Amino acid sequence: MRTTTRLLKKNARQRMMRSPSGIVGISRVLSVTAMAWCLVVVSATAIAVTTPTGAQMGQPGTGSNGPDEETRAWIQASLDTWDIICRQYLHIEVEPLPWMIFYDERQAWHLAGEENLLPPHEQVGTSFLFDGRPRALLRVPHDNTDLWLPTGALPIGPGKAPRVFARPYDNGTKSFFVLALPSVFRSLGGGQQNLDALFVGFAAHELAHTRQLVDVMTRIKKLRERHDVPIGIDDNFIQKTYGGNQQYARLFDEERARFLRAALKDSDPATSRRLLLQGLSIADRRRGRYFTGARAVHAELEDIFLVTEGVGEWVRFQIKRRQASPTSPWRQTLNEMMAESDAWSQQQGLVLFLLIDRFVPNWQARFLSPNFPSPFAVLHEGLTTPTRK
Repeated sequence: MRTTTRLLKKNARQRMMRSPSGIVGISRVLSVTAMAWCLVVVSATAIAVTTPTGAQMGQPGTGSNGPDEETRAWIQASLDTWDIICRQYLHIEVEPLPWMIFYDERQAWHLAGEENLLPPHEQVGTSFLFDGRPRALLRVPHDNTDLWLPTGALPIGPGKAPRVFARPYDNGTKSFFVLALPSVFRSLGGGQQNLDALFVGFAAHELAHTRQLVDVMTRIKKLRERHDVPIGIDDNFIQKTYGGNQQYARLFDEERARFLRAALKDSDPATSRRLLLQGLSIADRRRGRYFTGARAVHAELEDIFLVTEGVGEWVRFQIKRRQASPTSPWRQTLNEMMAESDAWSQQQGLVLFLLIDRFVPNWQARFLSPNFPSPFAVLHEGLTTPTRK
């Protein structure tokens, strides 16, 4: 149920990149129309509204001792955002820091990477603080056509969309994170402040994935050993498979509407629980009707992608609430996010995890473990316990 005017027409979609082994990463490919956010720089204590000076804008590259002032600010802000996500929202250890790659038109800056894997590079005098310790920065120059990554070259440059994504490497046992720097993504237009805040939110979502992708890869590989799971499967698999079935789509829309109404009824716990129970009943009926026989594996695939996207969108929701003005209601943020994408996994995932956060205490450890459960099963459990919020 969308009660606000659409601010964006699907400005971002997440898709798994294809490889011989199946899922290899999640990326955001951007098509920005209109946005309504403020410029933020994230710190461990607050998200402060700032405006770069004219000297900072449009000056990609290095200063006399490494990256320029704005690049340093963005890299440190990304580290601080990850610290906030880990400590305040996901309740996980901040270490290990994922391999972080920030790129502009002339070079990429690497933090916490495996130096022995890098192409020709140089150390710079700049370091960044994370978890109370300085972190060294490495510079890898490029010609603005291909960006070196641990998984191979990524085409970049004029005509190519700015990228922010997380992806596994080393046979799916580790992950890394990539973020375009402001001089790259501001070329999209739409207003500097809007784009800066947009990319902070996207970065938060993708950083959360760095703690999920290894487990997701493992789950998908195991399922493929026993079932017909397509190579190159992505988080929109269920939508692609069943979206053209009008009866299925009608049932799913009814289910999603119940969950959204349940999420919006935070001040009325009894009504929220009643609507949640109705949504779960419809979901059970939908999954029982369509995920049968050879397609029974689709139930676990749906769970995997709802957890992956749901946790990422829930984290992005928390960061957007920190960006919002004190008078901005949380329902407005939720409705904005529901309007930003037509991806089932993102919309349903976000609402399910808002409900899980309401009804299931300390859920984070369960969903950030190798054997993470079905969000539907956990919500069924939540309905048997007293209301927490």
